[in-house]
Amino acid sequence: MDNYLSKANKNYKIARSKALKGVKVKLVSPNIFHEWSGANKKKGGQVKMERVMGEDKFKEWETFVAQH
Repeated sequence: MDNYLSKANKNYKIARSKALKGVKVKLVSPNIFHEWSGANKKKGGQVKMERVMGEDKFKEWETFVAQH
């Protein structure tokens, strides 16, 4: 995935070598994502997901994923 994004987006490639250097990706099942959305009342066609989570929300997400 990282290689694909680097090839597709020059800005991503640059950011990945600097600010995003330590970022790691863990794949989760789409079902977990949908359960998270439902648990946080973010389910439906007109609901937008935030692109960046605050630290507290991210910790909630990590806990949710670990429990499922």
